[in-house]
Amino acid sequence: MIKTPTYHVFDLYKYHQDAELMDTYGDTKEHVDYTVSKKDERIAISICNHSLNSKETIDFNLPDYTFDNAEAWILSADKMDAHNTFEDPNAVSKKLFDDYSIKDKQVSVTLPPMSIATILVKGA
Repeated sequence: MIKTPTYHVFDLYKYHQDAELMDTYGDTKEHVDYTVSKKDERIAISICNHSLNSKETIDFNLPDYTFDNAEAWILSADKMDAHNTFEDPNAVSKKLFDDYSIKDKQVSVTLPPMSIATILVKGA
């Protein structure tokens, strides 16, 4: 069995299931989409950078929350048509992600082109 990139995207978005959508507003480029939701004691932030060649930094201000810690994962590739094969079943797979920072109730994320990431902020 080969796990497709779509499988990994669904895995990244599982933290939004049965969660409460949070109203968020921000200035982002037209090739960046995101969703933020809250469930129990955590906030899930998922961001997609559709650009084929530029990395993007996105800041999220969450003034009403206190953070204990966070963990994050990313799905990205070097080529637009990258995919998994029987010869290389992990060419596109979920990896730990650390290009984010949390400071003064702000989460700042820098995403490479052609990527999607989920940051799970705990202690909200």
